[in-house]
Amino acid sequence: MKNPVLLLPLSLMLMILACQPGKLLKKDNTAAADSVLYYEQKDLDDPFLDTVFQEQDQPVTISRTLYPPPVPPEPVQRLREIEGFRVQIFAGIDSLNAMPVLGEAEGLTGDSVYFFLDRGLFKIQIGDYQFRYKADSAKTYFRQNGFPGAWVVQRPVLIPIAADSLMAEEQPSDSDSSDLLIGESEGSYKIQVMAVNDEAKARLIAADLRSEENYNAFYEHSGNLYKIFVGYFKSETKAREVLRLVRDQGYPDAWLVR
Repeated sequence: MKNPVLLLPLSLMLMILACQPGKLLKKDNTAAADSVLYYEQKDLDDPFLDTVFQEQDQPVTISRTLYPPPVPPEPVQRLREIEGFRVQIFAGIDSLNAMPVLGEAEGLTGDSVYFFLDRGLFKIQIGDYQFRYKADSAKTYFRQNGFPGAWVVQRPVLIPIAADSLMAEEQPSDSDSSDLLIGESEGSYKIQVMAVNDEAKARLIAADLRSEENYNAFYEHSGNLYKIFVGYFKSETKAREVLRLVRDQGYPDAWLVR
């Protein structure tokens, strides 16, 4: 039989431990490394709110960039196709031989320069001339500047539609002649430049002579022809002097009449 004296302390110890069960099971409240509680919370910067809530004495800089308006496109010139003339300076089967000729031609003239293949030949042609005398003048120019074989060809050309407005102008009277024009309102001599069978062409040629060459030019109706003249001249010497100028400026068939 056990000693009751030894059992009494043991019983008291068991009773005390039974009244305090929390001390027997210890709970670990330490968060795991991957828990959200492990990281320190931090607000992200907001540029807009920072600007609103900043102190009033801090300056705020606002910048802007000015862009110029777009450049409007140049108006497209309206053209129409008519039967006219060009000056041809090259025709060959080798395009490599044509390239130096093309570059030289573009440096000699402000007129349009065309390079194209036609019937197996590479051709270089100059200008869009409505009248033969303009093409002849250009031909002479190119022959004098390194292209002795230049010749005039007839083909469709493009001219500005605005040129038609010249045809609507009234024929100027003698009283309309400017003091700056070469020629007088009266005299015994005049220079016949050429004759055409179309009044509109005669009016246009006379307008070109007045605007480009500064001649007192006009035309007269004679039978089925319209004759273009430069004049008048009281002195035959002065008339022949101007005649040489007219011929040198692209009208080799001009002659003196009285």
